[in-house]
Order: sequence, then structure tokens, then C-alpha cells
Amino acid sequence: MGRILIKLQMILFFLYMNKLKGFTFIEIIIVIGVISICLPVVFSIFFINLRNQTKIYNLLKVKQNGDYALNIIENTLRDKTVKIIISDTDLTEICTNTPDLNGSDIYFIDRQDKLESLSLQNNAIILKNINDNTTTSLTDSTVQITQLTFSCAASNTFLPPLISVSFTVSKQGLSSEEISTLSYQTKVRLRNK
Repeated sequence: MGRILIKLQMILFFLYMNKLKGFTFIEIIIVIGVISICLPVVFSIFFINLRNQTKIYNLLKVKQNGDYALNIIENTLRDKTVKIIISDTDLTEICTNTPDLNGSDIYFIDRQDKLESLSLQNNAIILKNINDNTTTSLTDSTVQITQLTFSCAASNTFLPPLISVSFTVSKQGLSSEEISTLSYQTKVRLRNK
């Protein structure tokens, strides 16, 4: 029993002395080396993930703005428009028998006899009620609208005209190379008067 106590005391003394010594220089150098290898990998993964999240966010904003603008344009032209006219000063109806309209602005009279227009102004799609002189931007200021075009075709006098709408929505990312862009196109047939 005495020998076991002596061996136990020697083991405890050895463990106590190792705790007092701390880490060796080699152990510290190895830990620093492992950290210096792992740290850049962790930061690069973090920054790649952050950049990808920014790209996804930009594309989401582009899609939300484009979908909203397209929905409002379709519903306004299909449900509210009675006739397409030349301009806010010339109320001559167009798009009756021939494709008369091809441009970035469209003027129309709605079911309440209000004169309205859709146009591209300051890189945004604007719905303007000309009688009340009120404007509504269909997109927010974080995105840019380009290449807004309207065209119409009337196949015969018995069918209402078919309006074609196309535009491009884009948003600048953090760097000049990161641009999220979506193109939209639709065709809307006016409802019968």
C-alpha cells in the first residue's frame, strides 16, 4: 500500500509540474501556424457569402419592381382603358385598324373619362393622371428602368387593339461589374367598351 501511495504522489507531482510549465514554444508556433492557415479561409468564405447575398438581394429588388410595374400596367390597360389616343393635347383615337403606336409614352382615356399616361421619366415608369395632375411612380428609386416601349396592333375592327409593352429593370451592385437586370414583355388586349 505504501508503494501505491508513493506512485500516486509521483504522478500528482508530475501533473502539477506540467501545469506550472505551460505551453512549449513549439506548441505555440504550431497553433499560430494552424490559425494563420484557417483564418484566411474562414474570411474568404464569409466575404463570398456576403457578396452572393448582395447579388440575390439586388436581383430580388429588380424582380419585385418589375413584377409590380408589369402588373399595374397590365391591369390599367386591360381593365381601365377605353381608348388609346395620340397625346394629351390631341384626343384622336389610334390603334383602331392599323398599328399606329410605337414609342415610350402611351396616352389613354379610362372608364371615368380621365386622361392618363404611362411614360418613362428619370429612369422610372410613371403613371400620370393628367386631369388631376397626379403622378405615381411604379418603381422605387433603387432600380432603373430602360427601354420602355409601347406598340399596338388592331387586327380588325371587331377586336379591341392589342398593346405590346416591354421594358428592362436593372440595379447597380456594390461594384461596377455587378448589375442585376431583368427584361419584361407582355401583350394586353383592351376590353370591349
